[in-house]
Amino acid sequence: VTGVTEVSTRLPSLPPREADNLYWFARYAERCEQTMRLMRTVITAFQSVIQFDEPYQQEKLQALRQALSNVTGIPLGFVEPMATGRGAEPSEELSSVITNPELRGGIAFNLKAMLDAVQGVRDPLSSDARYLVNDLQQRLAILKRLSHEHLLETQEELNQLITALAGLAGLVNESMFRGEAWLFWEIGRRLERSLLLVSLFRGTLVLTRPQPVEATLLEAVLRTCDSLMAYRRLHNALPETTAVLALLLSDESSPRALAFQLSRLEKHVAALPRDGKDNPLSEETRLIREASDAIRRVDLNALASSDPATGRREVLDNHLFQVERLLRSASEAVGRDYFTDTRGPRQLLGMEPPS
Repeated sequence: VTGVTEVSTRLPSLPPREADNLYWFARYAERCEQTMRLMRTVITAFQSVIQFDEPYQQEKLQALRQALSNVTGIPLGFVEPMATGRGAEPSEELSSVITNPELRGGIAFNLKAMLDAVQGVRDPLSSDARYLVNDLQQRLAILKRLSHEHLLETQEELNQLITALAGLAGLVNESMFRGEAWLFWEIGRRLERSLLLVSLFRGTLVLTRPQPVEATLLEAVLRTCDSLMAYRRLHNALPETTAVLALLLSDESSPRALAFQLSRLEKHVAALPRDGKDNPLSEETRLIREASDAIRRVDLNALASSDPATGRREVLDNHLFQVERLLRSASEAVGRDYFTDTRGPRQLLGMEPPS
């Protein structure tokens, strides 16, 4: 029939540089949101230490600060002592992690890096998503002006930032074509959330603690992962290590669980274009599948048990380390196969063997 225009919904292939920016935009967005969630939990614990004279509150705060160090790659005690000779207050340290845009791994640094990456992302983002990006740019300026003297008040600013980032993720998922751009966005998000979960678990669950500390720390982990209400619907009891691991590590039906992230990663990485290569099992596919299989086959009771001599859950630590190693190798493989810029300046954490 003459005069009929052929309509195609097939999107053009994504340029490598734009794929790279989109992937890191997603990773930094996830990194910002999850670090803010953890920081919000740490500030709440800090407030409890001030209000309640209970020894286990101080131990919980120390454990959460260590988890924050694991997740951000920022060592504890990085703030210089004051000129008076006294040590830096925890509020100064936490405030610097939130507000200092030059502190690699901190919240302001990650938010700025996310906004820098999104500048290289053109067509895939909707106008509403662009509006939220502009809003986040303004919120970054506010964040940098906050003072450690008003640390507790920064929680409201963190709440608004978390809501904005969650809204951005929702807009991208609701408006972006399910093509290459969306695949790189999803791979970046799921990979980053997986690595952050591993860092959080290694910082909070490997070392066993007295029961009151352990219970409140597990509750803090659930709250950080936005899974406390889900846990309470499943268990009419205080948080317990095996049950928390079941929910946050191996439950593929829980959107916050590591197993959920890995199952999505496995599916999305397998859908990436292969440029006519004969072998459908790419290196990144093999690595993600290996990590996913390791979580599916996990023995939760073995992971929750500890060595009486050291008080550590060595099986859990070793297992998480192996999953982290596979995920970092998969990230490098994706970079080599699809991006032009593989210098890796955005890497936060170096590979460290379990201690």
